Amino acid sequence: MSTQCQELNALHSLAVDGNRIKIPPRLQEPPEATQPYIIDELAKAAAEFAKEFLASVPARSLADDPQDARETISLLLSSDQHAFPEWQLVQKCMALAWKYRLDFRQFLPQIDFGSLTSEQKHVLAGALFMDPNEYARMWNR
Repeated sequence: MSTQCQELNALHSLAVDGNRIKIPPRLQEPPEATQPYIIDELAKAAAEFAKEFLASVPARSLADDPQDARETISLLLSSDQHAFPEWQLVQKCMALAWKYRLDFRQFLPQIDFGSLTSEQKHVLAGALFMDPNEYARMWNR
């Protein structure tokens, strides 16, 4: 809401309407900051939060044993909010299951097969050596 910003906004409105404008020299440089920018404050707060969070979490991997891995995979696959597409989630969970020698078939009911392409379904079926019944269930969901 500074006067400089309001003047620039008015000039912008004129320019958008097709008028020729000239930006005065006093508006060509940003004013000196009298307080920190909000983005700097947010970065500082995020760094403090990360430091406190990492100090409060025990130093261990995502899954230390097969039971932890089983619970992690189940939580990831049953979540409605994913950070990446279903196929990438399935691949990452499958890798975690293989690392801990878990049978990934137990997690098949939690996969949204409607989000997978035909090729991805074939890859999954081949990787898990699915029998015909499992294979058919994957297509009929």
